[in-house]
Amino acid sequence: EFFGGAHPFSAFFGGNPHQRNLQKKGKNKNIELEVSLEEIFNGKTINYRLLKKIWSSCEKCKHCDGKGQKVEMIQMGPMITQNIQQCHFCSGNGDIYNEKFANVKEQIIQIPIPRGIPNGHRLAIRGEGDLYGNLPPGDVIVTIKYKHHKNFSISNFDIIYNIHLTFEEFLFGFEKSVKYLDGNDITFYSENILF
Repeated sequence: EFFGGAHPFSAFFGGNPHQRNLQKKGKNKNIELEVSLEEIFNGKTINYRLLKKIWSSCEKCKHCDGKGQKVEMIQMGPMITQNIQQCHFCSGNGDIYNEKFANVKEQIIQIPIPRGIPNGHRLAIRGEGDLYGNLPPGDVIVTIKYKHHKNFSISNFDIIYNIHLTFEEFLFGFEKSVKYLDGNDITFYSENILF
């Protein structure tokens, strides 16, 4: 899948143009999703309001003449080699989609949040990207961002809770209850440190 289903050497040397055309799809759409520590701890499927852009027409890319790639001839001594590169103006699709001609449709998509997913991790929602003409839609790439929590924080794989004590509580001991991320109450306590 790393090479899009093609033989790796075919992908490295440019491959078959007809085969590459079959592999074209729309660009991936990137979004950032803020999630609470409770949602991360328990896992949840979130309904997300996605604004999807839809193009019914496009223009041929003039930078690659609609081929989606550029061929550069490089002479190395007596040898001439071909360097085939994807056109970065059209992302290899051969077409340019002007933003002013896009229609916007609101759609609710479901984003499953696995338990314990790390901050900054990315998820792919397949086939829910913007619609570029007749191209198969790309994916929605979701970057997870933790919301600030008033009680807890995350450090590596640890859940941190900061307890603020008075001088008397420090000396004579304390007992404090707090609602944990799963909704249950947990109790922190310390015994008297004076002998």
